[in-house]
Amino acid sequence: MFLKHWGVKKDLLYYHTEFGNLQRENGELLSNFNKRFNRMYNRIPTKVKPTPTSAKLTYVNAFDSRFCLLLIQLL
Repeated sequence: MFLKHWGVKKDLLYYHTEFGNLQRENGELLSNFNKRFNRMYNRIPTKVKPTPTSAKLTYVNAFDSRFCLLLIQLL
């Protein structure tokens, strides 16, 4: 109740911007990136959550171009 009233309130555009800007950091373990990606995806309110297909495209775009091409073939 306290956090709902006084907690940080983010507008809906914030979630799309942050989610769309996710990038795998140089040297970041794939497992760590997957956790970070899923954590951000799960924070997006249901009424504005991207479709699973859109989320997959965002995931693929988070990687460098060589790995991105490999992942696109798997979709």
